Amino acid sequence: MAFVDDDVVIKSDWVEKITSALSNAHKSLVGVGGIVKAFKNHIISQYYVIHNILEAPIQLNYLPTVNCCFKKEHLMEVGGFDDNFLFAEGEDTDLCLRLKKKGLFIR
Repeated sequence: MAFVDDDVVIKSDWVEKITSALSNAHKSLVGVGGIVKAFKNHIISQYYVIHNILEAPIQLNYLPTVNCCFKKEHLMEVGGFDDNFLFAEGEDTDLCLRLKKKGLFIR
């Protein structure tokens, strides 16, 4: 299952590239993410880039759903996204931590 935010512009081969990165990987790798770059030289876009807001902190190692793909069976196995979070990115972090608790990997 591939995810991208509604305000992101993707390349025409995005789905093919992100899904093939996952399907060609070791079976314990269940999620992959891509790089997010600013589309325009807008102050808010630049703020996000400068402060690495769309990149997961190394210590948490989760995939922001702005640009990622998960193997569906493992996503469903852990119950999918928890929609009870009231703040941005909580559901992304939570999902990845639950996958990692099962011994699965993301990158």
